[in-house]
Amino acid sequence: MNTNDQLIKKTFIGIWIVAGTSMLFGIACVMIDAIMTGQFLGSKAVAATGLVQPVTILINMVGGLFGPGLAVVCTRYMGMAKKDKVNQVFGLVMTVLFILMVVLACLLFVFSPAIASTLGARSDDPDIIQMAADYLRGFAFAALPMGISMSLAELMMLDNDRQRAMGSMLATLLCDFLFDYLNVAVFYGGMFGMAIATALSNVAGLLVVLSHFTKKERVLRYSFPKMDMGELKEVILCGIPHAVSLGSLALKSIFFNTFLLTIASEVELSGLSAACSFFSIMNAVGLGLFNTTSSLTSLLFGEGDGNSIVRTYTYSKKIIIRLFGVLMVILLLLANFVARGFLDPSATKELLQAARFIRFMAVQYFFFALSYTLSGVYQSIMRNGYSYLLVALREGILPVVCCLALGNIFGISGFEMGFIVSGVLMLIITLLLPSAVNKRFSLKAEDMVLMPEGITPREDELFEASVGSMDQVSAVSEQAREFCLKRNMKKRDANMTALFLEENIINILTHGSDSGKPINVDVRVINRNDNLIIRFRDNGRPFDPVEWYEKNHPEDPTKGLGIRIIVGLATDVKYIPAMGLNNLVLTLF
Repeated sequence: MNTNDQLIKKTFIGIWIVAGTSMLFGIACVMIDAIMTGQFLGSKAVAATGLVQPVTILINMVGGLFGPGLAVVCTRYMGMAKKDKVNQVFGLVMTVLFILMVVLACLLFVFSPAIASTLGARSDDPDIIQMAADYLRGFAFAALPMGISMSLAELMMLDNDRQRAMGSMLATLLCDFLFDYLNVAVFYGGMFGMAIATALSNVAGLLVVLSHFTKKERVLRYSFPKMDMGELKEVILCGIPHAVSLGSLALKSIFFNTFLLTIASEVELSGLSAACSFFSIMNAVGLGLFNTTSSLTSLLFGEGDGNSIVRTYTYSKKIIIRLFGVLMVILLLLANFVARGFLDPSATKELLQAARFIRFMAVQYFFFALSYTLSGVYQSIMRNGYSYLLVALREGILPVVCCLALGNIFGISGFEMGFIVSGVLMLIITLLLPSAVNKRFSLKAEDMVLMPEGITPREDELFEASVGSMDQVSAVSEQAREFCLKRNMKKRDANMTALFLEENIINILTHGSDSGKPINVDVRVINRNDNLIIRFRDNGRPFDPVEWYEKNHPEDPTKGLGIRIIVGLATDVKYIPAMGLNNLVLTLF
């Protein structure tokens, strides 16, 4: 069987560019806020930003609970070619999310002074507490547009609209810079103005992503939903890793802020706040790869393509380890330069402390790398508990335990060393978890992903091949025919299967590209339980053979003969475009 990873790699890179760029644009907004705050509003404002970070993370956690979970569930249904289920889940989740964000925004606006006082209870500076309250009051206006736009952006790639997702985040980024500058240079709105700038920039991003729904050619269509608690539960279960990640970050921030104010001073708090603002980039890169891995493997899981899930994990692992290794070296060398971007150049002590935190955290994140990829796979294949565990350990439990324990013993030096220790422990747990589940030690990719039984057909039940040119078509068709004969199928059925493959692959390669870009086709023939199913996956332009057949039948029977053969003889045909891929499922018997 002639298989390769070209289509998987191309799709992975395409998704990652969108997911990673969108995440980086989002983090760039945070960095712009941090830089503007540090350079124009002073170190007290930076400290206030650190104090309110747990609340802003918790607000984002709601969007992180529903948005990514919605994307995973919809992607699975896309893999099964069930458009009705996709839109049923979409309508339900967006309605519930809207209601929740409105309620949270109202609560935050009303109780912002009390929340700020609670977060800053150990600070003896009333200015910092007041700045924190001002920011939270303004951030209440950002909650709704931020939550909705984040969730919709997750779905744009799924609905074949990469440009809209990136355009939304770019609009948010540019508007954030503009409104932040106007706040500090023209209106002098302080921390309240910074939060309002965030709200307005998210409104701009939301308007861009909403324009997707003016397109005629789209899968996602909103309608007021029926309350299906089973679907809502599944979305929440799939979104928990993101919520756990954000929630753990919030709790970690609370513990770290409280601890540093106890054993150190505002110098260390400002240094940590600046370092964490920068390391939002590393976390964005990791989460971008997490989302990419989870999205693509969710589609493959819906298709029952376990072999491609293993190949996706392997490819993702190589990318993130190499990337985080390069970033670690760069940050170890340039930590002082990076710190200057987030703090006033005259704040010498804060700059030195921020640089130290950046170096220790750079090493920590390198050891974290593998856990991002593996937890993404576990989320997609419904191994939710293992995904929760890895995320909670990485984002909260291990850093908090290690940093606080060593900090109590060795002071600020021990606190810093806790970052590296937590990273090493995370890597050990990530490597040993699959072995503990399998009850045997193995680092092989197929053992690491913990694929549920029955998802992938047995080797003797499956034929799979990859085609990238016309000269490969005849060979693949013949190999498929031989596979059918080995499965003791009738010669007539084997010949029909080979004909189906040949006709459809030729159609894809001939008509799939308008711009001359290379087209790759993956084909799988599955014969089990007395059923024969053929699945085609390609990166050509979208084309629904069922829709074409319905519109052109019974016109000239010589027109589109290949499509007529495929659709006319199959007992069931399903087509759905997702993530820049065409997915066609044919059931012959």
